[in-house]
Order: sequence, then structure tokens, then C-alpha cells
Amino acid sequence: CKTPTSSDHKIPEVTYTLCPPAPRKPKPNRSSGTKRKLTPVNVVNRIPIDLSREIEMFFEDLDRRIKKSRKQ
Repeated sequence: CKTPTSSDHKIPEVTYTLCPPAPRKPKPNRSSGTKRKLTPVNVVNRIPIDLSREIEMFFEDLDRRIKKSRKQ
């Protein structure tokens, strides 16, 4: 056995000016069933909390501590 070496059997050279883009994963099809929906039970169990007083007290205390540390 001998490998054919004639020009008829050679693979032609191909020059590329640009490389092809990298393959990408296909995006999964999102159906409406995959997303989590709020049910009326979840909405009813929410309790509104007013933390405005606590937040004001926190920043007033923080402000006092900053002023106190600057005086020293």
C-alpha cells in the first residue's frame, strides 16, 4: 500500500480571513410554568411594617457618635 501523492489527491489549501465565531449554547425555552408566581396565599401573608422611627433613631444615634468621636 502506498499513499497517493499526486496533486489530484491533495486537499486544497483554504485561507480564512476571519475565524468563525465560537459555538454558543442554545437558549432554553422558557415556558410560563417555569417562573414562580405569587399566589393569593403569599400576598395575604405579607405584613406591612413601619420602621421609620427605628431608622430615624439609628441615624440620630450614629450622628451623635460621629460628632462625639470628632471632638476627641
